[in-house]
Amino acid sequence: MDMKPVDSSNVSEIGHDPETETLHIRFKDGSLHEYTGVPAEAHEELMASDSKGKYVHEILKGRFDHSRLE
Repeated sequence: MDMKPVDSSNVSEIGHDPETETLHIRFKDGSLHEYTGVPAEAHEELMASDSKGKYVHEILKGRFDHSRLE
């Protein structure tokens, strides 16, 4: 998955596979998290949001299945 660096105080990189609707988020602490069932629209909203960390905590968590990979 192609990870793209983002300007954020909490998030360092974000990657999304629209075919599998899988979203990967690497946080500044080095942890890598995977969210499944994430449509392209949600990924686009995340990338356009002013606060990536806030979007993750308020929109993604609890809405999509999540696991920590690293």
